[in-house]
Amino acid sequence: MKLTPYQLSIFNDNAYLFAEQAEIALKKLLEKKHLYQSVEVGSLTFLNFPGDVPNWDFDQWPPERSYHPDDPQFDTELDYTEDAIRAMRWTIMTTPHSPGWFISVKNQTFVDVSLPIHPPPVQLYCKVCKRKTAYNFLLGYDVFEEAPVTFYWNKNESEQVFVLVYQCQTCRSQPEVFLIQRHRSTIDQFTPARLTLTGRMPLETPIIPRNLPKKERKHFRNAVIAFDSGQALAAKFLLRIFLEQYVRGVATNPEVRSIESLFDEYNATLPDDFKQRFPSLKSIYDQLSEDIHAADETPEIFETAKQKIVEHFDAKRVFKISN
Repeated sequence: MKLTPYQLSIFNDNAYLFAEQAEIALKKLLEKKHLYQSVEVGSLTFLNFPGDVPNWDFDQWPPERSYHPDDPQFDTELDYTEDAIRAMRWTIMTTPHSPGWFISVKNQTFVDVSLPIHPPPVQLYCKVCKRKTAYNFLLGYDVFEEAPVTFYWNKNESEQVFVLVYQCQTCRSQPEVFLIQRHRSTIDQFTPARLTLTGRMPLETPIIPRNLPKKERKHFRNAVIAFDSGQALAAKFLLRIFLEQYVRGVATNPEVRSIESLFDEYNATLPDDFKQRFPSLKSIYDQLSEDIHAADETPEIFETAKQKIVEHFDAKRVFKISN
């Protein structure tokens, strides 16, 4: 790929902006998203262009993709440079980058076309500290870059897979490892760069409300993990198990086969004021059952049910009703 002097100016003035957008996307992915969820890297619509073109000898520019600034085709050249920044390979850096050294140039051609990315610090839940805290980036690399062979999928798309290692800066316990897939565009066919969280070690620990009954809390946690991994139907099933196991656990005769009678017995233990003001576990159970039998994978019912369950047990604490 030929690089004209003006393209080089654009590249060095703007590549760091895209690197910053990539780092913002990484932070959002690690802090806000869960397994198999994705984010897109921001656009380059705010490209900076040099105000003055240096007094180069334009007649000496390479003939390919090299237009004088007064030429109508010059805008096409700028678009080409912008797409090149989007499509270029990322290199994970262990130290922060600085603008102006993204490529080296020899004889007006790209020699090392890569964008240095320094993954930022993130806020994650620490099992040891039992709270969200700051995690520092330790190391990272592109799996395919380290492989002894080059991987190709097809002529229009290419992939990168990064391993990123973070550690809690408070307790400095076992580091956590993330596997992130980058689906990047090419100059021939532009699509926004997309990052997907495809793996994590250890598995994410969701924050579970403290007012939920301890014995059945594991089913609630597993439901949240399933939902965050994109398995809404399985999540509904696990949430229904949480409800069923809870009402069996508080029943005078847990061996009763009729789930209806178990919910009726539980409901009879609640004050009338409570039942009028707060969600019924039986109604939540019935809605989840309806979705499960219909194989309905839409997420809204799960999110609503989860919220109502939390509200129910928070209210029991306010009313000083034992679980």
